[in-house]
Amino acid sequence: MATKWELRGKALAEALNGITDDKAIEGLAKGVVAEIIATYTAPTSRKTPLAAVRKAVEIAFPSTKKQTSDYQYFSKSGKGNVPRYEHQALRYLTLPKEDWDALGDTAREEYLEMKESVQMEPTNQLNKSTLSNMHISQLEFDDETRLLVTDALVNSQKTLAEFVTQACKVYAKTVNGRAKADTDLSTVPTSELLDTEINQYKTHPKKIEELTRRAIKAITTHNDKSAETDQKWFLSATAINGLTGSRVQSVNKILEDYKSMVDAHNDKHGLTAYTNRGSAKNRQIHLEIPLASLVPNGIDL
Repeated sequence: MATKWELRGKALAEALNGITDDKAIEGLAKGVVAEIIATYTAPTSRKTPLAAVRKAVEIAFPSTKKQTSDYQYFSKSGKGNVPRYEHQALRYLTLPKEDWDALGDTAREEYLEMKESVQMEPTNQLNKSTLSNMHISQLEFDDETRLLVTDALVNSQKTLAEFVTQACKVYAKTVNGRAKADTDLSTVPTSELLDTEINQYKTHPKKIEELTRRAIKAITTHNDKSAETDQKWFLSATAINGLTGSRVQSVNKILEDYKSMVDAHNDKHGLTAYTNRGSAKNRQIHLEIPLASLVPNGIDL
């Protein structure tokens, strides 16, 4: 199983994909170094995490004998002093001089050797940015947001493109949901709200509340016009469920705002939860109370 810093290295490599600007590369690489320094107080504990990050970058961007990309720089540091072109990020993925000094003479010599061996080649072309090769520096996040997103990339094990796409979807649904919540459904025909095939209102956050208002109107109108008790319906979430198909639990929550009116109506007609208990077996409320025709819309309710 990959370690935290191996995953962090992979996330960095993903963020570096498509980037050629040296300043942007430097910012991403030094950001990881800063995370390592902040995590480990002792210089001796920082070398292994840094090595894991560097290895992930080296795997993602193998060195070449000739320059093949604008993000490469020339180096001959390291074991064997082999001349090569490697990713510029590796130039910045190093501990500060104070750390190498603390690690001893050998480490300090390696550090100085690396610094002296760097020969930058001119770059003259920037790749066109697309979602697939976008790097995190292009998003111009502040430091806090950049670190949050970087950690999220590691934890989700998604590419930056996948993460941005998913984040946009989630936020878009939130925004669209809020926009729907502000929509007035009173003018929408009852027949359309009851039609489960109309996706426009199928998941609308105010649909149940609007249908509940209309069902209350329909039931109270029906009861007021009925002469006999056994022709009436006890006004409740169960009765409204029979007319609208809305979940009883959801309707009950909405009815809390109508409690005094509902209680007054049921008391007026002498209706209780037991009123329809016997006769309801052979009765279906939606056949006796045509909601769509009795209350065609929600205007002036």
